[in-house]
Amino acid sequence: MNHQADQPDRVRHVLITNTKVSDEVVYKVAKTLHDGKEDLVATFPPFALFQPQNMAKVLEGVPLHPGAMKYYRKSPGEVTPH
Repeated sequence: MNHQADQPDRVRHVLITNTKVSDEVVYKVAKTLHDGKEDLVATFPPFALFQPQNMAKVLEGVPLHPGAMKYYRKSPGEVTPH
C-alpha cells in the first residue's frame, strides 16, 4: 500500500531501532518525541507536520520495539498502537 499516493499532503516519520537498544532508551526516546513537539518544531520547523498521537502506527511486518510499546501502553488515550 502506498501511503504517500493515498495521502499526498502527509509526511511519514519513521524511527528505526533494533533489539540491541535497551527498552529504557527507546522508552525515553518515544516519550521525548511525544512530549517535545514544541521543541522539535523550534529546532526544525518541518516537525510541525509531526502528529504525536500517530506515533504508534504499525508498519506491516515491522514489530514495535518493547520499549516503545511500554511507553505507548502508559499513555492511554493519547497514543495507541494501530
